[in-house]
Amino acid sequence: MNQVITNNWEKLKIMLKHQFSQLTDEDLSSNNEQHLLARLQEKLGVTENQIRSIIYRLHAKSL
Repeated sequence: MNQVITNNWEKLKIMLKHQFSQLTDEDLSSNNEQHLLARLQEKLGVTENQIRSIIYRLHAKSL
């Protein structure tokens, strides 16, 4: 994820939890991008590209 998203991760985590109620704080906490993406893929049943798209879309909404 790029620096813009990294800098806004706390806000994006809240938005992700709101959109996907099955996500927990533990699911959204990791300093390793690949580990985080893999966990979200498993939990949501979507591809890495879909996860990235969701995150970028939420980021755009937050502006």
